[in-house]
Amino acid sequence: MVEEMKETEELDIQLKVFNENKEEDSIELSHRLDDIRAEMEYPFVCLCHSTVYHLLSNMVKDTGSETYFLSILQHLLLIRNDYYI
Repeated sequence: MVEEMKETEELDIQLKVFNENKEEDSIELSHRLDDIRAEMEYPFVCLCHSTVYHLLSNMVKDTGSETYFLSILQHLLLIRNDYYI
């Protein structure tokens, strides 16, 4: 019985923390989603390849994807244009 009360108290604490933070978390998630939508809404409006590069570079900067992005660019530099000649 004491064990069940302890578990109930721990659950109550977790629920209290959740309820205190859920509104703030929801607002933060909404802002992040709006930022992503703004970045991706018109991705092909960019007229210049350097603009596309900077957009993509800024999106992956300081993330785990940054090294993969750089690797992709390096591999693209290795593609020869005389492959079929």
